[in-house]
Formats: sequence, C-alpha cells, structure tokens
Amino acid sequence: MTLECNPESLDRDKAAMMLDHGATRLSIGFQSLEPATLELFGRVHDVDASFRAFEAARAAGMDDLNVDLIYAAPGHAPGAWRAALGRVLALGGEHLSAYNLAFEEDTAFSRWLREGRLQPLPEERELELFELTRELCAAAGLAPYEISNYARAGHECRHNLNYWANGDYLGVGPSAVSHVAGRRLGNLKGTDGYAARVARDGEAVVWAEVLEPTARLGETWWLGLRRTAGVDPEEARRTAGVAEAVDGAVETARRLAELGLLQRSGGRFALAPRGIPLADRVAAEFLEARSEGEPAEDPKSRAPSSTPL
Repeated sequence: MTLECNPESLDRDKAAMMLDHGATRLSIGFQSLEPATLELFGRVHDVDASFRAFEAARAAGMDDLNVDLIYAAPGHAPGAWRAALGRVLALGGEHLSAYNLAFEEDTAFSRWLREGRLQPLPEERELELFELTRELCAAAGLAPYEISNYARAGHECRHNLNYWANGDYLGVGPSAVSHVAGRRLGNLKGTDGYAARVARDGEAVVWAEVLEPTARLGETWWLGLRRTAGVDPEEARRTAGVAEAVDGAVETARRLAELGLLQRSGGRFALAPRGIPLADRVAAEFLEARSEGEPAEDPKSRAPSSTPL
C-alpha cells in the first residue's frame, strides 16, 4: 500500500500511524528544492520541510520511500539540478520519480504560457537535464525501470507497473478513473458534487467507454513502451483481446526498429537509446496504427495519470 504525502503534513507520529494501518510505502512530494519554483507550483511547504518529512518517515520505520521531483521549470539550470538531485539521492531513498514539467491544457501554466508570463526551457536543455538525471541515479544505484522512474532492485512501484501494462484498476473518489475488464470509467470532479451524487445515486460515474480491441492494443503498446522492459507482443495481444492475425502493432514496431528507435531482445520491443528522448512521439505511433475506420482519438486525457505515487 502506497500513500502519497505532502511534506508539510507528515511527521513521525503520522508515519507510524500509517505503518500501523498497513501502509508499506510512502511517496513524498518534494517537487523542487528551489524556493521560487515551489512558489510557482503553488506549494505551501519549504525545502527544509521536505527533508524533515523524509527523516520522520525513516524514524517511524518506513523502509520503502519515494521522492517525487519535477524538473525543467522555467529557468532551471543543470548546475542547480545536479546539486538538488545530489541532495535528494544522498538521503538513500529506494525510489525516485523525476518528471519534466509539462504544460497541460486547461491549467494555469498553459494560460501563463500563452500570455507570455512563462517561457519553457529549450528542448535541448530538457534533454540535458533528463540525461543528467539518469547519470546521477545510476551512480546512486537507482536503475531506470520506466522513462521517469528509478528504483533499487525490488522497489519498483507495483501499481504503476500495472498501469503501464494496461491492467485493471479501481479508482475511488472524485475525479478517479477506473479500468475494469476493458471498460474505462471516470467519476465526477469536485468533492461536494461527488458526495451529493453518491448520496443520490449510489455512484458518481460521469463518463464511460469501451475501446475496440485494436484501439486497446495501441494503448497497451503506448503505455508499455514507457517501461525499460518494453512490450512483449503476445502479452499485449492477450491484454487487448486481439488475435495475432489482426495485430498491426508488430509491423509498426518492426518499422520503428529499422529506424533505430526501438530495439528487440528476447521477443520484446523496447525503446532504443536513440528513441528514449523521443519516447512520447514513438509511442504515439501505436495510437495512430489503428484499423481502417476506427477513430484516432488520443486517450491521454482518459489514461491513468503518469505521475507516480
């Protein structure tokens, strides 16, 4: 059981209580070690609070800890990231999640971007920060098992591995998304509205969809290629319920391998070193490789969040 914690709300007693109630893993949202960036993100904790929270969890006996960081905020410099990441890795955590800042639609960040109040980093700088992250994590003994996630052996995040395998999961609460037996469901956003709908109807599902098998196959590859282990075509077909005779994803994978973007080993396809910086674009090829007549809708808005716990 993983619980996600904001640094300002975690102390030793609370961490001990979580352990007593079955939690086995905590994820602490440091987000940044730069005060100006924390303010930009709207965080209410300071840098010292992040380290106090980590130490409190350790003191309580929690031996599986993740730190969540975001890099490539406007103005983020490699030297500052090297120093910050070095401080975090020196804590000896079992897992690190490090995501580059994304300007999602319908957010304050995207609006500020349009208004010119924020300037995104050049792609070359983002790539430099990404490669620096891999270098420092490797030196600290944390292997990249997914594009943005690093862990000591045996400490990979199991529920996120399930998401990336396009497995089933149940989401409970406002805004939560579920994926059960090929059917994806989304709950109403907002706590008050969610509670009122549940009291009235017994549930608060506001949208549902069932993807056709070939579309589900495309999603399975799209998500699975985030993992260092990559995708086994036979496993992907079983997950999607697609017969081998109608599997167009393998041909797409072979084409991308010929371009040097994917590599094949032991029957599995994974991102090649050349393809890792282009991971989103490479994976999107499988969303576009649908049978004739199917909609090419990008399921990103209804896929599980890539932000780990």
